[in-house]
Amino acid sequence: GDDVTRVMLASAILPLVMLLLATAAFGNEVGDRTLVYLVTKPIARWRIVVPKLLASVAVGGIPVALGGALAVAVIEGGDGGGALATGAGLLAGAAAYAAIFTWAGLATRHALLIGLVYVFIWEAALAAYLDGIRFLSVRRYTLALVHALDHGRLASIDISLGALTRNTERAKVIDYTVPLHTEATSVLTTDKLDIKHRPQHYLSNAM
Repeated sequence: GDDVTRVMLASAILPLVMLLLATAAFGNEVGDRTLVYLVTKPIARWRIVVPKLLASVAVGGIPVALGGALAVAVIEGGDGGGALATGAGLLAGAAAYAAIFTWAGLATRHALLIGLVYVFIWEAALAAYLDGIRFLSVRRYTLALVHALDHGRLASIDISLGALTRNTERAKVIDYTVPLHTEATSVLTTDKLDIKHRPQHYLSNAM
């Protein structure tokens, strides 16, 4: 179940489906050059963009989320909690991809190429090994949300979003260093105190 969510759905199927749909959301308006006339109408810009985003999520995101939830339920033997967590995470990821790729489709004519570079180079290669750029990966947020909704899902995968995120391996180091950090802080703190002139009963109580 974890491999289906991580490798097939979150890494390939979801971003590619949303890339194809969202970059072409305003394709007719841009191709016909009617977008200029559309934005000059006395209509709020969000009323123009939001329907396009919702259409992309409805056509691409909802089927992928439902398919992912069904696949996890079948593979995991009817695990309803894992299926719901997977579906919710994929749907949130679809909304994020739709927003990014729709903006790219409006900003440049090379949105499809840029999206492919983002999905297969930035997310699949760079963000998988460099902690510092994981905050800019929709895939990582999607997997982290699935894990947050159901801690049994993706437990064996490092889905941290930064170097300071606590996970299974880092917990051992953190738990080991906390006593040392506390002791070092105490030494540094008491080293600045003038304990020679303190009353004897205060020192005995402190001991």
